[in-house]
Amino acid sequence: MRFSLTEDEQMIVDGVAELCERSIRAQASAWDEAGALPDGVRGELGELGLFGLGTSEAHGGVELSGVAATAVLERLGEGDAAVALLVAQHDRLAAAHVRRAGTEAQQGTWLPQWAAGEALATWADPTASEVTEAGGALSGSAGVVVGAQLAQHVVVHAKTEDGVLSVVLDVSAPGVTVEPVARIGTRADGAARVRLEGVAIADDARLGSAGDGVAQALVAEQHVALAAIACGVGRAATAAATAYAKEREQFGQPIAHFQAIQWKLADAGTELDAAGLLARSAAWSLMQRNEDGPGAAARAKRAATAAAEKACSEALQIHGGYGYTREFPVERHLRAAKTLSIAAGTSRAARAVAAQAILRRFGG
Repeated sequence: MRFSLTEDEQMIVDGVAELCERSIRAQASAWDEAGALPDGVRGELGELGLFGLGTSEAHGGVELSGVAATAVLERLGEGDAAVALLVAQHDRLAAAHVRRAGTEAQQGTWLPQWAAGEALATWADPTASEVTEAGGALSGSAGVVVGAQLAQHVVVHAKTEDGVLSVVLDVSAPGVTVEPVARIGTRADGAARVRLEGVAIADDARLGSAGDGVAQALVAEQHVALAAIACGVGRAATAAATAYAKEREQFGQPIAHFQAIQWKLADAGTELDAAGLLARSAAWSLMQRNEDGPGAAARAKRAATAAAEKACSEALQIHGGYGYTREFPVERHLRAAKTLSIAAGTSRAARAVAAQAILRRFGG
């Protein structure tokens, strides 16, 4: 079947689930409160190969399929959305860009160290970039970039007369400024605004050629990654609400026995499962380079983030007043769901992409 995983892929997914259960889930609230991830987390992620999900074994990666990588991000999203976002930025976007557009020399330079977790990479959203290139230098704002406070490299995109130019930059290079951003969403993902002022472009830092379309194509991969993480976040909230509903009693019985509560949980589970299938289907379409791939990715992102927001909101309602406190994790899940909803463009933007795909498919 197109969505089935190999035995090795399933082992990695199971390993991620075990890591979330053993370590990540229990510490996620503390990381969120502190607004940072401890250094040890990177080592645990690296041991499972999560920094080289799509990278070839020759370059030190585990070379998972797009569908398997989507399953990994779902599991990570259940543990902590901030961790999942960092992995997505690093492997599904920054490393993916090098895998697609980089020369053999560039791939040999960056992919092995990135796959090993020796250096963290991130990727600026080209739709939010206000960077321009002039005289071989970059200036402007690359937007708010997840992981920019933690990364050693960032892939930025500049507007040129020939189209979008993508460049790998060292965040410590002269002219690069990383400004932390205080957000109400995922607080531990190292998000920061990246500004450039006369940053010289090294000859070996250009990825592909201006106007090659790789940056725009990777937006679809970004949509799939966000959809997968959103499904995980929604399931985490639903699991927390289910556990609470079994313990909380009213009128002499657990509130899980009340039909109103059961329907909330049933709807959340159904919508999240449907969104998860959309995400995997979109991942498959992108793997096959189907014409409808970007449209499928946009549909998955819109459906998954909407399902996650609804699931988290219902989970908060099931918790009652406790849901509005930091004593329980549902408020963190709700903030994460909102972050995922507005990332890579709002749901309206995803709807527009999906609509154009539908028009092409059925327009005759």
